[in-house]
Amino acid sequence: MLLEHCKLTGEAGRFKGRIHQDWEIWGPNGGYLSAIAMNAVAQMTPFSQPVSFYAMYLGVGAFDEVDLSVTPVRVGRNTGVYTVEMVQNDRKLLQAQVITANEQDGFEHQDSLPPFKILPDELTETKRESTFRFWDNFECRFEDDLMASGEPSGKSEWGCWYRFLDCQPENHFQDAMRSLVLIDTLPWPANFMRYGREGLKYMAPSLDLYVQFHRFATEQDWLFGHATCEEGAMGFLGGKGATWDESGRLLASGGSQLMCRPMPDQS
Repeated sequence: MLLEHCKLTGEAGRFKGRIHQDWEIWGPNGGYLSAIAMNAVAQMTPFSQPVSFYAMYLGVGAFDEVDLSVTPVRVGRNTGVYTVEMVQNDRKLLQAQVITANEQDGFEHQDSLPPFKILPDELTETKRESTFRFWDNFECRFEDDLMASGEPSGKSEWGCWYRFLDCQPENHFQDAMRSLVLIDTLPWPANFMRYGREGLKYMAPSLDLYVQFHRFATEQDWLFGHATCEEGAMGFLGGKGATWDESGRLLASGGSQLMCRPMPDQS
């Protein structure tokens, strides 16, 4: 679904896409909008993979057509830097900067330890009721029974195996699009684990998203999405997230700043 719903038409840095209703969660999901922007850069760059992504969310879009423009900032021998803008009816929804490159020789290490102990094949699917169509795009398998139950733990942490339905990446950009969606989205479930449903006086949409891409796993269906939301102050939440493959490799890491707003039924 993700790749199909991020398709674009156009050329020469000017593209048209459509925001699909299937990615609704307080409006269009920010990670999904970022994935569309990433796909626009993939159409332009001569390099084979993204290195980093930073986006600011500037408006809540409608489930309709959008225009995207990609502007090269600098295309050198080793890296390419691009600015992406997403506009709907003359209203800017997103502005992002993406760095791309080819794989090259360098240091090889990973100090980060995977946050899971059980692989998805050893777990069963957990179906949780939600009013948002966004969650219908995944199969989810939880290692932690408390997270699967939806009961609060008092700790701002979230972890789950995710398989994007009808989504088989064919290149590193498409693989990265999966991580953008998860790293943008999962800090909020981490915050949910601290407060529980009864304590959610606020919603907290993302203001921005920053992701570093470390490795790619186009051949793997399952990604482990892990997130924390350890800081809440002055009306904002500081979220961090990461994605891992089944062999324990860290694929991508990043974070976002979330802005608290009263829940609609309490405003």
